[in-house]
Amino acid sequence: MKPVAYLSILSILFASCSSSPQSVSSRAPTVTVPITSMKGTPASTPTPRPTSSPSPTSTLRPTKEFPLSQFFPLALSYTTSDWAITQVGTYHWLGLGHRQIAGCYLREQGGTDVSIEFVSTTRIGKVAYSIYAWAGGEPESYGRMYFADDSSLVSESNYKPVFSVSIPYSADKECISEVAELLATLHNLSQ
Repeated sequence: MKPVAYLSILSILFASCSSSPQSVSSRAPTVTVPITSMKGTPASTPTPRPTSSPSPTSTLRPTKEFPLSQFFPLALSYTTSDWAITQVGTYHWLGLGHRQIAGCYLREQGGTDVSIEFVSTTRIGKVAYSIYAWAGGEPESYGRMYFADDSSLVSESNYKPVFSVSIPYSADKECISEVAELLATLHNLSQ
């Protein structure tokens, strides 16, 4: 073929490509796809992910530290909605009083000459306690002593923490339960 023939073919092709079509359909062609049964497993439905919703503020239980003066650097963590720092006993020692259970008090105990009776040894939180009881000084309550037997909590004074608890007869189970929650928080502030 001669070069002139190439030019005439190219010009025809170029003219056919650049010219606009005479009629353009505005509708797309319809494609029919036959429906067949699926013998495989159906597509899995994505399971919704659990979302955490914020707790109502009424369920928040703000806590504070109650550092032990005789067994420093040990402390108890208490919820301010349940416990308040108060003066306890005849000598007005500083301790924690329960806000809803009248007569339910806890304080740290130094040396004592009270005649006490062994009740049990139990683990409360991470600490084992030996529990002793005595008749209370007030007619509507009795007392318990909680001796922390955990040597890992012994402070520089080499004494194990001891707590004195006043328990009202009218709500003794509730008071003992609340005290156990409180004693379970015994920890070292320096760690």
